[in-house]
Amino acid sequence: DDFAGQRGMLIAPGMWRKYLKPSYKRIFCLAKEFNLRVWFHSCGGITPVLPDLIDIGLDVWETVQVHIPGSEPEKIKREYGKHITFFGAINTQQTLPFGSSADVRREVRDRIKVLGKGGGFICGPDHHIKPHFPLENVAAMVEEIKSFRQEGYTLRAEFPEVSP
Repeated sequence: DDFAGQRGMLIAPGMWRKYLKPSYKRIFCLAKEFNLRVWFHSCGGITPVLPDLIDIGLDVWETVQVHIPGSEPEKIKREYGKHITFFGAINTQQTLPFGSSADVRREVRDRIKVLGKGGGFICGPDHHIKPHFPLENVAAMVEEIKSFRQEGYTLRAEFPEVSP
C-alpha cells in the first residue's frame, strides 16, 4: 500500500493511525495467527508511521528508498534495525539507470555495510528493474551482492520464531 510519496506521507500520520492502522493491524494479526511473517510494501516516506507498523507486527519493509528524507540508511538501521528486515535500498531512479557500474557497486557495498550489519537486510533494487536500465549496471548490482562476504553481515532475512 502506497500512502506516502517522495516528500512524505500523503495522509497525516494521525489520520493514518485512525483510519488505516486498525485495518492493517487486523491483517497483520491474522498472518501471525498462522505463524506467517508480514512482508509489507509501501513506497515513499513512511517513517512517521514505521513505528506503528512495527508495533502491529511488520517483519519486512519493502521498499526502502534511502534517498527519501527520513529514510537515510544510518538512521533507519539505528532506529528500526533491531525490529524489522529492510528490503531494497539500491536506487532505481538515479544509480541503476544513470550511474556507472562502479557507482552501482559502490552503492551496493555502502548499503550492505550499513543496513546489513548484524543482519536484517535483503539487498536489491528499491523498485522493479526497467527495460531501459543498462544491463551492465544490473549485472554489477547482482554480482556485487553475490560477492559481498564480510563477517557480521547477513544478506538474507533471519526471523525469530513467531509465537501464535
